[in-house]
Amino acid sequence: MRLQLRKVWLIVHRWLGLTAGLLFALSGLTGSLIVFDHAIDEWLNSGIMLTRNQGSPLPLSKILAAAEKGAAAPGRAVNIYYPRVSNGTFTLYFREPDNSKKADTTEVFVDPVTAEILGQRPRESGLVAVIYRLHSKLLAGETGQGLLGGLAMLALVSLTSGLLLWWPLVRKSLWTGFGIRKRMRVFDTHKSLGASFSPILLLIVTTGVYLTLPDLIKPVVTAISPVTKLPGKVKSTVPDPRTPPIGPDAAAQVALETMPDCRLMSVDLPLKSDDSYRVSVRQVGEVGQLRGVGRVWVDQYQGTCLATRDWNKFTASDTFFRIQLALHSGDAFGIGGRWLFCLAGLVPATLYVTGFMMWRRRTKPPAARRTIADAQLASSAHDSSELVAANEATSTR
Repeated sequence: MRLQLRKVWLIVHRWLGLTAGLLFALSGLTGSLIVFDHAIDEWLNSGIMLTRNQGSPLPLSKILAAAEKGAAAPGRAVNIYYPRVSNGTFTLYFREPDNSKKADTTEVFVDPVTAEILGQRPRESGLVAVIYRLHSKLLAGETGQGLLGGLAMLALVSLTSGLLLWWPLVRKSLWTGFGIRKRMRVFDTHKSLGASFSPILLLIVTTGVYLTLPDLIKPVVTAISPVTKLPGKVKSTVPDPRTPPIGPDAAAQVALETMPDCRLMSVDLPLKSDDSYRVSVRQVGEVGQLRGVGRVWVDQYQGTCLATRDWNKFTASDTFFRIQLALHSGDAFGIGGRWLFCLAGLVPATLYVTGFMMWRRRTKPPAARRTIADAQLASSAHDSSELVAANEATSTR
């Protein structure tokens, strides 16, 4: 019975690897790149996204005024993003006030020291943006995102079946579970890499299920713990007679006072007379370094805090949803975790190549297969543990 079940898992693992494995490999390779998407984008576009000027950054009001005066972007500035790195630039997003489409938004890059406009481009353009859309939606919008959700589920089955096939080997000895022998490099590389990186790959795949199919996961999580709803339209009180807005610098200062020791990430500018400033921050203790979940809404005239979204007041559901992307990319584990996840992204491609090689060898004529198997068995016959592993490998052909 156990042998029959093992054969079933072997068939499932083989054909999932040969079919869905190719897309899994593509997702892994693109994922390795977007682990460092911002850094790669800055390297490719250093002329507009980085500066050599040294000194204290100018106030947001001067950055905004310079951008609105000198940029050729249509519409008006709606967001100001702080420099990501010490030599980075301010990024301002311009669009028509009544148009919320990202495709119609222009990024304008401004030197933080001189307020010089270094360049502009359509939002989500460039090589890194294409790689990101390929990774998250297969360049096919919501349809591609749904396909990737199904792929993540299949990858979960494939990884589980691989571990079930590998488990008898490691129970025999660590060498049979992780060792790589000269005459069985392809098989041993496949099972050793898959087993070694399985914890990370399983984490990437399970978080990928949520990120691609959130509507499938959210009802389950929110049934266990309530989720905090974001404030609706937070309106400013329009004074009579009307006074000028306090400006983005004052709004950012209110956010710093409301959430001490936070890191300022961006400021959304009011577009209508009753709109408020929305300041995004990263709070102390948040999981992941690249994004911030804290929000402070500030009255654009009186400079009072109207509403907040506070990481320290998150429910279990709030926290679960917030950390999924940080877990998926390795950002939750710092720079070392990001490098490890970048390396893990290369593993599915290696598994696909080695699995394909084993399948191709299995399709050779029976006489040729017996010759290969006999040679492998003979080479490891001096060690009984290696003989067991060789028999396992032969059974997969």
